[in-house]
Amino acid sequence: ADAQTLFLPQMIGIFIGSIIFLLVSRQTKVLKEKATWLNIFSGFSFGIAAFAYIFSAQLNGVITAFIYSQLCVIISTLGGIFFIGENKTKSKLIATFVGLILIIIGAAIQ
Repeated sequence: ADAQTLFLPQMIGIFIGSIIFLLVSRQTKVLKEKATWLNIFSGFSFGIAAFAYIFSAQLNGVITAFIYSQLCVIISTLGGIFFIGENKTKSKLIATFVGLILIIIGAAIQ
């Protein structure tokens, strides 16, 4: 089967696996936490990005598609800081932004 056909069943399997893990480990209380529900947005974004990677690999080649796919770390990092409200010290925040800028520069150089 091609990658697009396998993608949805794989994502459903990952979702069911995570629910089973929560039930077996008896950590269901995390489902009541706000951060858990806010992370659904980042998971949904990752799913879209992973699906886009499949098409990008077909159109651009695997190496270029992989470099582009790694740029999603920028979106997830900024989403974690601004939407979920992860707390960082000023020095860690500066280091994070410098790291993100280096990732962008590295991708542009490729």
